[in-house]
Amino acid sequence: MTTTKKKVLVMGLDGASLPLIKSWASEGKLPNFKKILENGANGGLRSVIPPYTPPAWTSFMTGKNPGKHGILAFTRKNGSLVNALHRDGKTLWRVLSDHGKQVVVINVPMTFPVERVNGVLISGYMSPLDDLYTYP
Repeated sequence: MTTTKKKVLVMGLDGASLPLIKSWASEGKLPNFKKILENGANGGLRSVIPPYTPPAWTSFMTGKNPGKHGILAFTRKNGSLVNALHRDGKTLWRVLSDHGKQVVVINVPMTFPVERVNGVLISGYMSPLDDLYTYP
């Protein structure tokens, strides 16, 4: 019996409109997206409340709503910047890593400071340039 390793690619585009991407792909302006749309699965998503980058991406990565993971904005009430240390909940890549799966996470907002994973993690938006923002 032959077993093949299956790979999954999840691509999120912050603030992108699926109807616009589909339109531009069909016009030939986004040929690689056209291939992805034709050969993969896609669909519109409803965002969280508030529909804002930090809580939306954190909900994606943890499977929790903002009231459960605790990230509501870019800053906390005291004005300090929010980061991954303020998040309550395991990320999708943490769960996969814990189960021996290799992961590559690139440029996902709210992933700084980086966590050790079974693979590679390059933090995204809100990562300071003068600190360690990659693992390994």
